[in-house]
Amino acid sequence: MGILGTLVLVFLVVHIKDFYAQVHYGHLEPVSYKNQEQITDLYKTVHDLFKINWYVALYVFCMGALGFHLWHGFSSAFQTLGLNHPKYNPIIKFVGRAFAVVVPALFALIPLVIYFK
Repeated sequence: MGILGTLVLVFLVVHIKDFYAQVHYGHLEPVSYKNQEQITDLYKTVHDLFKINWYVALYVFCMGALGFHLWHGFSSAFQTLGLNHPKYNPIIKFVGRAFAVVVPALFALIPLVIYFK
């Protein structure tokens, strides 16, 4: 969990730097759609980053690490809070594992679709 937690932390720092900080503190070019007010063009930033093969590989790898981290962490969070009961533990474990597979897989799909499209 320590290694996976560190990988997730590194991913969060990279993700916040490349996306959140660029929108709020960076110098992204504004665009105007159909003569509307100008907005920050985050789509171009995402599209440009997800066309870089090593960045896509890093993003997908980190989503895998996040999935493994959630695989253990979801049900462990309930146990840490004292919310475990033999009747409900199988349900919590099933929901946690489904969440740990589905959510990172769908987020990993985004850069793959952009890269291969």
